[in-house]
Amino acid sequence: MFAMPWKPKKTREIKGPVAPPKDNKKSATQAERERLGLAYNAPKGKGASRTPPPEPTNAMQKIEMERVKQDDSLSDLSNILGDLKGMASEMGSELDRQNKSMDILSDDVDELNSRVKGANRRTRQLLK
Repeated sequence: MFAMPWKPKKTREIKGPVAPPKDNKKSATQAERERLGLAYNAPKGKGASRTPPPEPTNAMQKIEMERVKQDDSLSDLSNILGDLKGMASEMGSELDRQNKSMDILSDDVDELNSRVKGANRRTRQLLK
């Protein structure tokens, strides 16, 4: 029954779920924002220490006040959208990094499946 010597096949090494190292370099979007003079931690807009302008007395001043308010709101909205774009970019790069890790893991699973099939085949051969 045990006449045939069994030696495991020398196949590739199982590496396990090794994550590729994170890049310590600045992301492209972060470098682009700094090039344009925008930084992630920079204060946004004109700041919260604005002094309220005097009460408008005529219609033109009221219109100008509304225009300033709308400009401030649009500036805040632009800052928020810029932050969301940065987060989306970082999420995309993290997903790419995770996909690379999953590819390594998938290769290991394929290798282990072939090893188990071989072991099952040898076991069936021994039991005959």
